[in-house]
Amino acid sequence: MKRSTADSPDLAALLMQVAHGDRKAMAALYDASAPIVHGIVTAITRDSTAAAQLTESVYLRIWDRAPRFDPAASEARAWLSAIARTSAVEWRRRVPGPSAFADAEVVLSDETLLTGEAPIAWDTAATLLHYRLRALPLDEQAAIRAAILTGATHAEIAQAALANPATIERRIAEGLAALAPEADIAVSGEPALARALALGTVEGSARANALRKQLAEPTFAAEVESWQLHLAPMLEALPELDPPAELWPRVDALIDLREADAPRRARRRTVRWPLARATAIGLGAALAGALAAMAIFVFALGGLEPRPPGASPVLITQMQGPDHHPDLAIRYDPVGSAIRVRTRRFDAVQGVVDLWLLAPNGTPQFLGRVTSDGVERFAISRTTRQLIKDGATVMVTLAPADSVRRSEPAGTVIATARFVMV
Repeated sequence: MKRSTADSPDLAALLMQVAHGDRKAMAALYDASAPIVHGIVTAITRDSTAAAQLTESVYLRIWDRAPRFDPAASEARAWLSAIARTSAVEWRRRVPGPSAFADAEVVLSDETLLTGEAPIAWDTAATLLHYRLRALPLDEQAAIRAAILTGATHAEIAQAALANPATIERRIAEGLAALAPEADIAVSGEPALARALALGTVEGSARANALRKQLAEPTFAAEVESWQLHLAPMLEALPELDPPAELWPRVDALIDLREADAPRRARRRTVRWPLARATAIGLGAALAGALAAMAIFVFALGGLEPRPPGASPVLITQMQGPDHHPDLAIRYDPVGSAIRVRTRRFDAVQGVVDLWLLAPNGTPQFLGRVTSDGVERFAISRTTRQLIKDGATVMVTLAPADSVRRSEPAGTVIATARFVMV
């Protein structure tokens, strides 16, 4: 059952408190929004077990990403809903399961979605989106709704609509172009691809290439995120669903574990917002403000000693692995032609960690494979050395322990970061 607007707590205010590490606010945020989040992931995964695990993971992401929430840039419910839907779609593309064809077919035939009233729980921009959507041709409107509400691909929607996949792709592309807001969406040069990735309709190699572009190009990544937020109000059509009663205690306990190292955690929460803004809108002044704190964190891991006075500049980066994935600190010394990697929280059961450098064109270059905690050194080829520069993107993937190293990433992307010169 949906909560009335009058009874709804101020989600934006709670997120701002969570950004400062307020655990009571986190509990209140969970109580207020868990039915929304769990309803979204359940509708898209169509798997109750996976939905419970994803809801847990989403709230850990929310705890970590709360400092990135900007109330001036997005509505709180849209921000939460976009994280939930993106997580569920990522799961659908990663895990074999039932096709979304049947759900897409239901949405395509549901006339109430095409004629319903504007949502009452959202802001003016969301209401405007609703009426713009209603103004689209019915076939375009239905295809977009099927994609956003079910996580279906172009092929699955085409099967449900008894149409050619190319026709569905065209309908969605034309409809999304008409839904574009007048401002606040970044221009990456490939708006159609950014919209399709935000909607989650691309798959296979096209999706892999789009994800690499998202990691390599901050402007493109910002455009994808903007579209995810822009389309999130459509998710109100999905029913809210209370998560299992035991879920919050698990989330709370996992936050306890993550916060056990309080001094390190405090530094991390201080750094996260500038770095996140840098990812979205360029490195500029945000990196300058975060550089000193980030360097302290990197060298505090141990094994990567600060360079002596007068030494040549080096490039460093650090990344926090999500959930139970490892933390990494990486240092590249151009003089030594090698990188040194310090790893913590490595879990061999989950697999091995591969490091990749993304070239300007998005092509990944293998840097090394991490197989244990501690410090490891990887020699870098001459070709790859030429690509390691200030601002270059490092991508971390998790692959099965018995997998053979390939020329392209084969596992799940668990983190990305950029090199900074110090």
